[in-house]
Amino acid sequence: MKLIIGMAKSNLKLNDGQSRKLELDFLRLAYAVQRVEEVEKGYLIVATDKSKKRAEGWKEKYQLDGEVEVLVAKLNENELKLLKSEKQVNIEGMLEGTTGKGKSKRSIAKLGKSLLEDALKQYIEEKEATTVWEGESPLGIQWDYCGQSDS
Repeated sequence: MKLIIGMAKSNLKLNDGQSRKLELDFLRLAYAVQRVEEVEKGYLIVATDKSKKRAEGWKEKYQLDGEVEVLVAKLNENELKLLKSEKQVNIEGMLEGTTGKGKSKRSIAKLGKSLLEDALKQYIEEKEATTVWEGESPLGIQWDYCGQSDS
């Protein structure tokens, strides 16, 4: 049995904090593929070409050769507009939370998560002929996709 894992990241900008988080997720994928015998391949799907370019640089930096494939979600204009709007609402919600007004319900990223996770699942299941894995998650990490290879 071989597993295919993936992570979806909906960042539209790569400030220092977001870039570090993206790199950490990239490294989690790489580590799992290299160290967990059952994990055959990892996929990272991002929202922008800039994020993909950054992640492709990490493949060279960490001497990876095909273990992690980096994809850009194919978002249409409306989806991109909605994602940008969601990101702005999240920023406003986080700023509101720093003023001591209590926990804001405005900082939620359901749309970005849904759009990219759906794209990731569709890509992997078409390319790898997998079914969703119901067993224990490799390394105890909550992957955005974990599937069992049917081949």
